[in-house]
Amino acid sequence: MKKYLFVDDDGAFLEVLRLFFGSTHVYLSDVYHAASVLKRDGPFDVIITDYDMPCQNGLELAGWVNQYDSSMPILILSGHEKPDLLPPFIVQWMKKPISLDLLAKEIAQYHMS
Repeated sequence: MKKYLFVDDDGAFLEVLRLFFGSTHVYLSDVYHAASVLKRDGPFDVIITDYDMPCQNGLELAGWVNQYDSSMPILILSGHEKPDLLPPFIVQWMKKPISLDLLAKEIAQYHMS
């Protein structure tokens, strides 16, 4: 079974994701618990994180995740335009608002082997 980690400070958006993708995945409203969740429940097939969050942004979280386990693909969701340069461990930058079907299609490309 595939395991996804969603991190977004928008609780309503997380609830929409939970309804669409199901309750078998992990949903975090902040990055503070990401380390313990990764150590307890990881690895994940893919990590999907918002870019703009309080205290730590999605790129900072992605950098930490990459140092912890470089095999986990990381997608960034953002209302901001994609920067010209992205670290190579970011597999996709997707613009919000986003179609859940498009997000599901993108996520389905990644799985742990």
